[in-house]
Amino acid sequence: MKHKITKITIRWSEADFTGPRDFDTIEAASAFLSSLGHPKGGGYYKTGFEIVWENGDSYEGRIDLDGRYPDLREHIKRVLLFSAGAAKPSGWSNKTYAMVLGRSDQKETATRMLAECEV
Repeated sequence: MKHKITKITIRWSEADFTGPRDFDTIEAASAFLSSLGHPKGGGYYKTGFEIVWENGDSYEGRIDLDGRYPDLREHIKRVLLFSAGAAKPSGWSNKTYAMVLGRSDQKETATRMLAECEV
């Protein structure tokens, strides 16, 4: 059984938002992010968040709200898969991907979190 998310905090955003703001579910956090919208005429709002799981693991990151972004759950899955070495961007060579992963200590952590934490 995977560890459940206990809290999601939206820490800051370029959108019209006064934070931080806490949520108990990833669905509620995603709905709130959706309500922030995106800039008219293009661009995006950089928005920072933190997710905490019941085992004490946490992930702090940023999502760009541009009207096309995936929900927060999908965003976290994509980031963890990328960081674990399991989702090379289609335009990248294997060498480039390996070089980027080699500069990060996140590969082991991301792999463990994918296996142990509910996303």
